[in-house]
Amino acid sequence: MLNLAQAFDPRFLQLVTRVQRAEVVDSYGETTTTNTSTTIQAVVTSPAKIGMQRLDDLQTYADTILVTTQSPLNGPTVGGQPDQIIYRGQTYVVAVVNDYAGFGFTRAVCKLTDPEGVNHG
Repeated sequence: MLNLAQAFDPRFLQLVTRVQRAEVVDSYGETTTTNTSTTIQAVVTSPAKIGMQRLDDLQTYADTILVTTQSPLNGPTVGGQPDQIIYRGQTYVVAVVNDYAGFGFTRAVCKLTDPEGVNHG
């Protein structure tokens, strides 16, 4: 069994907001999204040493974060919306989820929801 005591050391944990987005289809076939916000503890880091991440949609963002938490996170699914993470006042969408529930944690690559207008230097 993996010992995650050091990975989730309180000195590294931060409070972030998780926004779960549930889609509901009404009798007319129209969808609405209901958001539920909760505060979770997570370790937030850069996903790569160079700060870049190539995602499934073949776009590369410097504005990505890696969220490691003991709370489950939802990524993109057919007929569903991925979770959002609000970190330091910016909203990120969960793009890739690595579920390590057997070890007691989830790791997700999250990309900034509006990378436009961000100075990439």
